[in-house]
Amino acid sequence: MIQYLLNIFYKVRFRYFKEYCKKITFTNRNLVFSDNFKNLDNFFVVDDSFYNDNPVYLSKDTVNITEEGLNIACYRDVQYRKSNRDGLSLWTSGMIHSADKFSHSMGVWVFVCNTPDSWPAIWLLKKDREVPNHTKKAITPEIDIMEVINHKTEVNIHWGYTDDESYRKFKSGFKGFKADNQFHEFAVEFLPNGYRFYTDGIVTALFTSSDPEFVSKDENHVIINNAGGAQKVDRTNFTVKSMRVYK
Repeated sequence: MIQYLLNIFYKVRFRYFKEYCKKITFTNRNLVFSDNFKNLDNFFVVDDSFYNDNPVYLSKDTVNITEEGLNIACYRDVQYRKSNRDGLSLWTSGMIHSADKFSHSMGVWVFVCNTPDSWPAIWLLKKDREVPNHTKKAITPEIDIMEVINHKTEVNIHWGYTDDESYRKFKSGFKGFKADNQFHEFAVEFLPNGYRFYTDGIVTALFTSSDPEFVSKDENHVIINNAGGAQKVDRTNFTVKSMRVYK
């Protein structure tokens, strides 16, 4: 209950009093990785694949480098596809990830991006969603640093077992502000027992748990993607200007 009320306080404070809030820059921490997206050398681009079970087809042609940084387009595109599975695609979009190129344990992850009214997301996962030498299969925290769902930005933590229906039941979430297509800074700080989220340098959410599986102390990699959903927008562009990781 205390954590719930604290997150309500953070939400109200950001919406109505953010100009009076102290902003955190993380510059006093040790920078271990940075990317201004002048190229995609630190990432893999997903191609010719459906986005999990969603009617979204991922194509490398939607991923480009512009003067502002990484751009991932998403547009309405209804057609039958044969790729990693056969099915009807309603959207074509793109995804990149840093698995096997860059990963890091704990720390602070910071991104500057816009918030288009589609289904863009920046999220962290452990490789193969598994904890080495654990007795149960496929334990994961999925850390959604920024995600737009139903026209609003969100941060989410999913954790549990991917081979068990309980996976989606383990969830903490925070609905932020309405997607405005403007650039904002989103960050997550790993804590020994949870996660602290920031928007534009201001704390917007805190999730903690006594469950030892809630926090991933193994290395995470980042996934960045755009996608289509319930929004009635024919085309959007998700632009990421920069990525910083601090120890």
